[in-house]
Amino acid sequence: MRYTVSGADVIISSNFDRGSIDTLTEIAPNYFKGKTKHWIKADGIGDQFYWFNFRMDNVKNKKVTIELTDLVGVYRGNPATLYLDDTYPVFTYDQINWGRITDVTYDSNAHIFTFSKIYEQDSVWVAYAHPYSVTRKNEFLSRIKDNQYVTVDSIGASRQNRSIDLITITDPSIAKAGKKVVFIDGIQHAG
Repeated sequence: MRYTVSGADVIISSNFDRGSIDTLTEIAPNYFKGKTKHWIKADGIGDQFYWFNFRMDNVKNKKVTIELTDLVGVYRGNPATLYLDDTYPVFTYDQINWGRITDVTYDSNAHIFTFSKIYEQDSVWVAYAHPYSVTRKNEFLSRIKDNQYVTVDSIGASRQNRSIDLITITDPSIAKAGKKVVFIDGIQHAG
């Protein structure tokens, strides 16, 4: 999506791994109003609107305001929203170091979430919560795969045909009998 703002272009995009935003419209200079992407769960009984992760370009020294509407979804058959007055989106200039956007308001009657920030660099990624991309997961697996204490097995595939990996960390020189097991589940959701 491309918007012209006061003679300079502000570009908003979600065309990247784990990117997600629906339509945003500029309603005033540097003020964008719209919706998050509508996700219908595979179980057919849930639709959720809350997740967003997008990139903005040409924003250095500009106060950009995003207003998100229609934030009530359905979770386990009941109306649900995850937004509150203390919901603080995250932002990053390098996709490594993250900060919080604290200039936020949530209108619980109209279900409108608004946040603003003056950005210090030209390009910024903004998300509901810290995203963990498939690319980042694959880079991590590549770094650890040759460690003598690590095995990585694919135990299936997601609906999007992404590998579901099982990482086992153990000392193979010690017998399995008597070892304690700790199971950690991760990357189930985009955040």
